[in-house]
Amino acid sequence: MRISTVSMQQQGVNAMMDKQVDLSKTEMQLATGRKVLRPSDNPVNSAMIVNLKESIAMSEQHLRNADMANASLAFEESTLSGVNDNIQRARELMIQGLNDTNSPESRKAIAMELEQIREAIFNLGNTRDEKGEYVFAGTASPTAPGPFKSVDPQNEAVTFDGNDAQRQIQLGIGQRTVIRDSGVDIFGDLNSGAGDDIFSTLGNMVEWLNPADPANPQVSSADGLLGNLDAGLDRIHSVQSKIGARMNMIERNSDVERGFMDKMKESLSAVNDIDYAETISQFNIEQIGMQAAQQAYTKIQGMSLFDYIR
Repeated sequence: MRISTVSMQQQGVNAMMDKQVDLSKTEMQLATGRKVLRPSDNPVNSAMIVNLKESIAMSEQHLRNADMANASLAFEESTLSGVNDNIQRARELMIQGLNDTNSPESRKAIAMELEQIREAIFNLGNTRDEKGEYVFAGTASPTAPGPFKSVDPQNEAVTFDGNDAQRQIQLGIGQRTVIRDSGVDIFGDLNSGAGDDIFSTLGNMVEWLNPADPANPQVSSADGLLGNLDAGLDRIHSVQSKIGARMNMIERNSDVERGFMDKMKESLSAVNDIDYAETISQFNIEQIGMQAAQQAYTKIQGMSLFDYIR
């Protein structure tokens, strides 16, 4: 079989190009640290890499959500602690005010402090978080001053402009948790007209102790008011317990999610990360092969039949 000089030269060029392609690929692998540079390099591993990256990204989002949930619950718990402290003080004052030996001046002083406590609780009920969202509005977006609104400066009548829904966030596949409780679950249903919510209870106690119109008092008896306040404290303690349970659950779930993500990262590394020592060795071999191909081509290029004619 006869091979022309042109064919020999073309084969040399093709050999150099093949070596150059291999060398460039290995060089890029060293630069990126990745085995698979294009889907065509390994279609099966490429699909696996895409799936693993998606799983890792989802786990990272779930962990970010967990951090957000913890921050939200911690903020709510802190606000509830303030509400609880105020109600505890109001309870002490109510017990003191129920004493028949109180003078009119003492009743008035107790009523004034209860009014201040009521206003403090009203303001806590309208607390906003760092995003400017009202903590106890449920899933609603009420206008200022917040979900709790008063028809007069003394907060004698308070309405609720939120809803009874709870805000939730996803922590994993099929795993969600509540991150915000509605004011209804804490302060009572202000819009039911039952009058057993925190604000109505405190307002009725103030009116009983120090009527706005002594000649025409609106509350003739304090019966049941202390019980209503205790029911309010029970609601707050119940929500605080739920917050603690949620935060514990978030911690456990995050531990599982981090473990899952670490496994996915290990799998991704096994599929796509190069062995640098092995790849550098391969690169050196390919460099030698490239140099050999170049040298062979140089010799072939200089060869001609006329070189052998004497």
